[in-house]
Amino acid sequence: MEWPRISIVTPTKNADLYLEETIKSVIEQDYPNFEYIVIDGCSTDGTLEIVRKYESYLAYWESSPDGTLYEAVAKGFKRASGEILGWINADDIYEAGAFEKVAGHFMNHPGHQVVYFEDTVEKDGWRVPNRPQPERIGLGEFLCGHIIYQDGTFFKRSAYERIGGLDISLKYAGDFDLWLRFSEKYPLYKCAGHASCFRVRPGQLSIGNWDKYLEEVEECKIRFSKRLPVVRKKKALLSAKLRNGVTRLRTKLRKRYWPIANEGSRWFPVIHNADYSVRDCRCPVCSENPHRLLFSTPDTRFGDRKIWRVYECCNCRLTFTFPRPDDSTLQALYERSYSGDIKGCCPPTKGYYSPYQCRSIYHYQTILRLKRLFPFLHQRRWLLHDDIVPIQEPHDAAILDVGCFEGRILEHLRNKGYSNLYGAELNRKAAEVARSKGFSVSTEDITRSKWPNKPVDAIILNQVLEHVGDPIGFLKSVCRLLSEKGSLYLSIPNYRSAFVDYYGPAWAHWHIPYHFLTVSPHTLKIIAEKTGFKIKWLRTNTPIHYAYMSDALGRFGLGGVVSHNIDPDAPGFRREWENAKGVTVFSRLFLDPFLRGDCLYARLVRNTP
Repeated sequence: MEWPRISIVTPTKNADLYLEETIKSVIEQDYPNFEYIVIDGCSTDGTLEIVRKYESYLAYWESSPDGTLYEAVAKGFKRASGEILGWINADDIYEAGAFEKVAGHFMNHPGHQVVYFEDTVEKDGWRVPNRPQPERIGLGEFLCGHIIYQDGTFFKRSAYERIGGLDISLKYAGDFDLWLRFSEKYPLYKCAGHASCFRVRPGQLSIGNWDKYLEEVEECKIRFSKRLPVVRKKKALLSAKLRNGVTRLRTKLRKRYWPIANEGSRWFPVIHNADYSVRDCRCPVCSENPHRLLFSTPDTRFGDRKIWRVYECCNCRLTFTFPRPDDSTLQALYERSYSGDIKGCCPPTKGYYSPYQCRSIYHYQTILRLKRLFPFLHQRRWLLHDDIVPIQEPHDAAILDVGCFEGRILEHLRNKGYSNLYGAELNRKAAEVARSKGFSVSTEDITRSKWPNKPVDAIILNQVLEHVGDPIGFLKSVCRLLSEKGSLYLSIPNYRSAFVDYYGPAWAHWHIPYHFLTVSPHTLKIIAEKTGFKIKWLRTNTPIHYAYMSDALGRFGLGGVVSHNIDPDAPGFRREWENAKGVTVFSRLFLDPFLRGDCLYARLVRNTP
């Protein structure tokens, strides 16, 4: 099918600090049929230089005096030729795959005239999902003053022309007036996912003049209500009340949505990431654009303040980090952080809001009592307290531990009677430590080397796959070292964990930016099939240090730091460590049978006929 033409207009004046990123977010959309128009209001800063830099990507641009923001948008729409219209201000940006989501919705629902997204907000460097929106909005919601996000709203040209277009006499609330008049003739439908980002900055027309915006909203409502029949108005308000009740219930039941608080406070300071292209924001398994943004976070393990974003792919049910550091940057981070002087826990700096703080799970006394009711369950012979995947191989089997670090797993296997052990580790400092323990360890890239120069009976990827940018390509390269009947053992953080629902972005094993992806059992099945394997068995577990770290970070929020350098015998730690045992027992009894524990273990074998 032919993709419908989308026309985007950007009104701008003296926005050189933000405009370039806005333009790039439009022209880098992977969409084959769109046009972009920029209308400038005689800027006196560097705005025109930026526009000329990208002139070849624009269908039209001009710089001339205009009266209001909405006059500039209306001028752009008159020049547009697209079937679908939208506008984005010079300080906002589109998320990856925005146009494809819009066009896909209109193609699948040809009767819809206006659609909107929930979208995201960027504040003080942090990017988070905006408030939830109803599945459908009608006249009643707008008569009650409901606000939708202008940058994430798209409509058909025919509907825009039928209602008379924008009211250019309005200075602040011209968008609300347009939605209000739309709703008189058409219901507005929500599109799933996120399409754009509203950036909060000093001097914004809407945020900086919010009282005046609301005043114009009231004026629009009064003016509109005067010509609206009373019966129509009462019916619309009743329908809106019923839909609002449904929306509140859906929000409470909604998974993987964590509401944000303290929007007016100064958030913990972070460092904006380097330039990136939204074109590169794709799922590492299916290569599709992500469905939505989950949250953004700095490094809460070692304290680096650079901000990263986490997106969700609904096709594969995984999350991935964007932008991903290049391999050389990651290698330097590993050697500096993992092999350096690791600090302990650091609470957030006073005076700043630390996002995504939550109540300690130890508040629920029933969980703490479980370790006393079932003391045998938190003994090591019943429950693994670490994240080492259990293997089932003869003691003389050749076993390769990829990403062996300092040889912890190799030591564990040697103590169990395994003798034919090999390791691979890119971190040279960690590899030297493993060699000093008597193990044969290679520091070459395992995807290119032939180490250990013979087929092995088992390959262990213990907390490795989540660090990889191309998991399918990586597994195909590594498994060429595996014998025909060999097994692949995996240990990886579980995106389907119940503790992800509870702690949200404060779940300790997002571990951004070191962890690039987090998978669910469904994702692991897709990856196995694409690499020629099948899952022999699958189970979960919540190691005690996972439980401790998540709860500590939940109390701190993302402005704090909780490292994995934990000493259970240190003063002040013993009680917390004992409390964490109750969580591991809870996971063993109620979560692991349903694959809802923190750590996902799997054994993969070749899918031979």
